[in-house]
Amino acid sequence: MVTFKYLILFFFLIGCNKKQKQLEIIEPKRKEIKNDSSKSESDFKNKVNDSVYTYKRENRESFFYLFYSKDKNKNVSIDSIIIRNKSNNDIQKIKFKKNYFLPEYQTEYCFSAEEDINFDGFNDISLLNYYGNYNTSSSYWVYKKNQKKYNQVKSLDSIYNADFNNAKKEIYSLWRAGLDEFHDETYFWKNNNIVLKEEHIKYNTMDSIIEYSRKLINGKYIENGEKY
Repeated sequence: MVTFKYLILFFFLIGCNKKQKQLEIIEPKRKEIKNDSSKSESDFKNKVNDSVYTYKRENRESFFYLFYSKDKNKNVSIDSIIIRNKSNNDIQKIKFKKNYFLPEYQTEYCFSAEEDINFDGFNDISLLNYYGNYNTSSSYWVYKKNQKKYNQVKSLDSIYNADFNNAKKEIYSLWRAGLDEFHDETYFWKNNNIVLKEEHIKYNTMDSIIEYSRKLINGKYIENGEKY
């Protein structure tokens, strides 16, 4: 069995590896944009001026416009998301305090409003915030019907490779840190919060393999560890 001291060192190493860039949001400000609802779905990219572009998505509730600019190397700097209702009235603006950058080829799949991440019957917003060799992560905003607006769920920002299973109402995350560390995690929603249900970690050292797992049972995490 793994000693307590060894487990502490192990999780310190994991904490060092799993660092995630967070997006900061400020209060929405109303901004009118040109109505392009007559455009077809194949024409969802639109040039506002010589440096600013929009990328359009649509779901049952709203239209979504991702505002971004491009530099001479075609790197994309994302500025804001403007949301309009089906009457083409502005209802919300999500503005990023600090722009972050993506290569232009990633723009087409970095932004979505077509997946129900909290399983309430309404599609939500996702925006890629990290893209690595093995892992990706996104920031998410869920639709609140009573507020008629989208609220960010910051606890999802650092969940890698999130896969939302509507049938089981669970979120799966399979990710790795380099060539020697592998994670398998399952989450669920409780009172609008993300809760870890179960995780399994496998870690290879120079002379051994460590496996650690914990599972939520009756409100408490049951832990197991083994070294061989």
